[in-house]
Amino acid sequence: TLGLILRVFTFPLNVLTLGLISFIITVLMVLLVDNLMDGFNTTGFLAAAILAIVVAVVKMLLDSVFGVNKN
Repeated sequence: TLGLILRVFTFPLNVLTLGLISFIITVLMVLLVDNLMDGFNTTGFLAAAILAIVVAVVKMLLDSVFGVNKN
């Protein structure tokens, strides 16, 4: 997917910024979906950033409950 490709190419910068680039890529993906889909609307960058934070928290919770066993 486009997000994965961006994460691969920005990996060194992501390491230098301690993951901030990954968050920005997620926000940009939310804004891209907003532009491509008619039924999905955000009011700007701040709303997309808040949605990205909510998605990250939900993903973290779901990974902790249903995550793959790392043994």
